[in-house]
Amino acid sequence: MKNWELSKTWSVIAYPESAPCEWKKILKDTAYKITISPLHTKDIVSDADIKNHYHIMAECAEYISFGEIKSISDKLNSPTPMKIPSPSRYYDYLYNGYDEKDIEVFNG
Repeated sequence: MKNWELSKTWSVIAYPESAPCEWKKILKDTAYKITISPLHTKDIVSDADIKNHYHIMAECAEYISFGEIKSISDKLNSPTPMKIPSPSRYYDYLYNGYDEKDIEVFNG
């Protein structure tokens, strides 16, 4: 992805074993609305084994460049961020099977 590519909504994955201990503070210190799923310990689509991880959605009223969001994901030692074409569908995924109180939201 090119640094200049833009989106108002991005997805980042955080793995507990590789994220720094202050990873949530790093997200809180951004200017973006951040939504964090509960820890995903199994794949809801299949029975495949997966690494434990959190899904993170970064949203902004203005466009966020890939370069900006990549600098944040790099601080979390996360894989490459992905554009979210449908935030409402991603919310459904974040909330699927979880109690709403277990979803964390910062700056929103």
